Amino acid sequence: MIPAHVILQRFDLPVPLPAILAGAVTVVLLSFLLIYILPTPERKLPSSDGDLPWIIHLVLRLVGLSYLVFLLLVALLGRQVLVLNASSILFWVWTIPLLPISNAILGGTYFAASPYRTLALLIRKTFRIKDSLVQDSGTFLQKVGYWPVVIQLLVLVWLELAFKPVANSPYFLGLLILGYTLFQVLVGVLLGEDWFGLGEVWQVLCGLASNVALFSIVEDQGSLFFQKGTTQNQMVLLDRGREALITLWLAGVLADGIRATPLWDGIVTYFQPQSLSITAHFGAFAGIDLGDLLLDSSEILVTWFVFGIFFVIFSFLASWLGKLSFSQVTKAVSLSLVPISLAYLFAHSFTQIMVIGPLVFQAAAANVDATKVYEANKHILSPGIIWWLQVGAIVLGHIMAVYMAHHRIREVQDRKSLALNADLAWLFAMLIYTATSLWVLAQPITNAP
Repeated sequence: MIPAHVILQRFDLPVPLPAILAGAVTVVLLSFLLIYILPTPERKLPSSDGDLPWIIHLVLRLVGLSYLVFLLLVALLGRQVLVLNASSILFWVWTIPLLPISNAILGGTYFAASPYRTLALLIRKTFRIKDSLVQDSGTFLQKVGYWPVVIQLLVLVWLELAFKPVANSPYFLGLLILGYTLFQVLVGVLLGEDWFGLGEVWQVLCGLASNVALFSIVEDQGSLFFQKGTTQNQMVLLDRGREALITLWLAGVLADGIRATPLWDGIVTYFQPQSLSITAHFGAFAGIDLGDLLLDSSEILVTWFVFGIFFVIFSFLASWLGKLSFSQVTKAVSLSLVPISLAYLFAHSFTQIMVIGPLVFQAAAANVDATKVYEANKHILSPGIIWWLQVGAIVLGHIMAVYMAHHRIREVQDRKSLALNADLAWLFAMLIYTATSLWVLAQPITNAP
């Protein structure tokens, strides 16, 4: 299994970890104060710079299709050594973190390049199929909301972090990608274009990330536009499953880091006898330790549950203090978790990309020694510099979260005093998130307690 945490070497922090956590929390707090002290900038509506040449849309679609075909062929037919298979490295190391992050830089990129949308569109045009083969598919999609993609994202997180045969085998990864492709294209043809905005994992996650972008590519009636300003056109925020989706994404990003904490070590030690008894009772299936599978699966669900409860508690507090309905607050603040997810995705994956990522360019070489390349790349990076880059990313993500939550709360609460009350409640949540995520991040790479 490709390690999510690449440990360069443990190092001593120049100041105690509690002081760093306090400093990070203070910076986020000061950013909140500046929002109220500085003049409120006039919010400008997104502006379009006109149509983009059709060739750009064609190139994006060809890139998306080529990438998908490459992943499939190399995973199924390439070397079945995890770190020597370019498809495994591209998917687990590069795609999962960088695809959403790239859409936070230039929003709507994946929306325009999605290979699944392209394949479904080709099938509909080839066989002259109308947009949807299912009557009232739009009503159905409105009813199910984001729950289909919540289920798919949970499966993806589980396959990456708990069910090791898929994460360890390029061939199983290829079968997973093939099955996912067939499923998405088939349902996309049956239910129409709207399905991808609600039921395709990557389009939904990249749509969330696009809400952070300052520049976006927007598609309208088959044409592409370059747009300045943030937009939510790539993702209409429905109520059903919205909070479950965003908290699951955040929990899925953070769950693997929690395994490196003393807290999780204590839980594993406490439940180890039960885990061993489960494995002894049921035995191992296809080399899978059922006790470890149970613990890893439980950790994902517990992390998601804790984040969900935390979100509900502080959303309720903000709604009570701000004299708003609970649904108004959850819709207003849920998007503020997106920059946090993106920040931790970057911080969590940075060393993995820098150390293991380059193997994608050397995987085809017959005589490559993955261990030597891995060790050489590890020694290039400075643990101290990496740590401060990660701290900066986490703090920046939380500052953006505070800013987004503030403006969205003001949209639903006109009275400044009540909006401030709701802001303060959610700020408290952001400060806890900041300290917790940095503490989790510090555990595998520093000597801090």
